[in-house]
Formats: sequence, C-alpha cells, structure tokens
Amino acid sequence: MPLFPTPSAPKPSRLVLTWLICAVPLGLLSVPEWLELRRLRFMLVHIFILLHPALSFTVLFLVFAGVYFLLDDVLRLPYRRRRAWIHFALTAAAAVMVVGPRPALAVLPGLSSGQIETLTNLGGQANTWGYVLALLSFWVFARLLIEAVAGGVSGRATRAV
Repeated sequence: MPLFPTPSAPKPSRLVLTWLICAVPLGLLSVPEWLELRRLRFMLVHIFILLHPALSFTVLFLVFAGVYFLLDDVLRLPYRRRRAWIHFALTAAAAVMVVGPRPALAVLPGLSSGQIETLTNLGGQANTWGYVLALLSFWVFARLLIEAVAGGVSGRATRAV
C-alpha cells in the first residue's frame, strides 16, 4: 500500500462525452466560413454574421460538458438523467437549425438566384425556430440545475452513467 494514496481522477460520463463529441463537428463547420472570410478581407460584419453561430454553439457545447462533468463527477449532485438528455437533444436540434443552413447553401451547386433567395428565407425561418429551441433548452437546463443544487430530486434522481 502506498504511503500517500492518490485519489482516482473522476471519469467523465457518457453525457459529458456526448457533449464534447458534438462540439467537434460544430467547430469544424466554422472552417469553410474562415475560408470565405479570407476572400472577404475580414470585414467585421462578415466575421460576426458568418462565424459567430458555429463558434458560439461550439463553446456552448463545451461549457455544458464542463457543467455536467462538475455536477456528476466532481460535486456528485443528483439530477434527472432523462431531463439532461432532453436538454442535450434540444440544444443539438437548435444548433443544427441555427448553424446548418449556411454550410448547406455553400455545397449546393448550380442554384439560380431565385432558388438561393428561397433557400435563404427557409434558412432564416430555421434559424428562428432554432433560437426558440435554444431558449427551451436553457429553461430545461435551469430547472435541472436548480433541482440538483436544491436537492429536490431525492428519490427520482440518478447518477448519469
């Protein structure tokens, strides 16, 4: 037996790993936007419009991975696992609806200007619904966090695996 035993490092749960894994493709979606920005000579408005959604959702996924790691593995607070997965699903759907339309337009070849305008309008509607889903996701997360910190889920909470 060692003289000074070292505590074992907490192992991240599947939920934490899912948040981390989903942050990678969101970050990669910003790469074509950087290439387009080089062509536009880095005007500030283009940086905000083109790059902001992909990077902000990437950071959001990384932050939630950290929060769930703290809740589950460091602080060991009980929370509702099903609600955590609902939160993940809502946030992922919001990210797809907000970030997805721009790269999709970039890869569709040979579109007429009318088709591009129609698809851009549909993308704007998808963005709007994506932000609505993001707000709903924050509400679900706020309830989960309040219940975990207050300890109000005693019999129904499970530790995420």
